[in-house]
Amino acid sequence: MSALAQVKGMDKLIRKLRATPAQVKKVGDDLVKKHTRALISSSGKNKGLVQIVPPASMDRGVFGAAARQQGEAAIVRDVGRVYGTASHIYEMMKAKNRGAAAGYWQAIKRKDFIAANALARRMSLPELIDFTRDEGAEHQRRRGPNGRVRGDKPSSFIQDPRYLRAWLKRKQKNVGMAAASLVLAYDARFGSLAGVPAWVRRHTRSFATSRMTTLMPAAGMRVRIEFKAGATSSAMQRMFTAAGRFRIGVMQREAPHALRGYLRSLKL
Repeated sequence: MSALAQVKGMDKLIRKLRATPAQVKKVGDDLVKKHTRALISSSGKNKGLVQIVPPASMDRGVFGAAARQQGEAAIVRDVGRVYGTASHIYEMMKAKNRGAAAGYWQAIKRKDFIAANALARRMSLPELIDFTRDEGAEHQRRRGPNGRVRGDKPSSFIQDPRYLRAWLKRKQKNVGMAAASLVLAYDARFGSLAGVPAWVRRHTRSFATSRMTTLMPAAGMRVRIEFKAGATSSAMQRMFTAAGRFRIGVMQREAPHALRGYLRSLKL
């Protein structure tokens, strides 16, 4: 090597060759970082996890703002299956006794809920409750393991629907929490994410649990992403598997080009 070192430029070439293993590893690590970002969230045609987890629907092609609207509509539909109003009880009472129903409705218009409930009790019909004492407890009780409401008949009837509507608006603002857990776990570790909508980014907490671990073995960087969202986790796993396989395939196809680009930069 001492004789080779006397050749003009050979010392520079030797330094480059010695640095090559570390640089090749860096090329691989940079690819992992780039495609981890795209796996979490992407503004391109090939969507990231943020774009495909509920309220999005991959099978129906519902994404973006349409997904947010779909999620909000699902909440309205589920809440409507749980809570009824005085008009529901009035219709039930009218089927039994029109005269009693007329009296019931007069009491409702006067906001005399004590009298209205007394009539309902006498006819073995549900009574109206003050929603401020419920605050969604009945909705929570009716939800199944997948988070959706079981059954389609109201089981609780509200005195003043205004309080229910206000609570419903607050619930709708929870749309996007599942995706937000991924963004929070990522925590900008490899740079900013693309394509995260405002209705996901607004959340600073989530009912779902995500964890992202960066491993640095000698062979190159690895990233492990874990996600838990109750009974929906198995469905999420299928989404993760599909998105992960696609992203790994893209990375594998890109790797030779990135490596050739680095070798050209050496100007050997």
